[in-house]
Amino acid sequence: GGDLIPVAGGNLVGAAVLLDGNKVAGRDVEDTCLRFVAPPHNAGPVSVAVETVGGRAYADVGFTYEQIAKS
Repeated sequence: GGDLIPVAGGNLVGAAVLLDGNKVAGRDVEDTCLRFVAPPHNAGPVSVAVETVGGRAYADVGFTYEQIAKS
């Protein structure tokens, strides 16, 4: 977690991002782009969706959390 992730689209003001169905607070929200900070999560792929007043859209490519090796 902790990465700032951009999402591009349209009519994104007021949109919510969902990772594996859990809402994540957006920041730097503009009409065509919003960014969110990925919360902590176990390693592996997660689904990414954006929910607006017009409905919910799923990303063609989700997001994958990677395990960081501790040294």
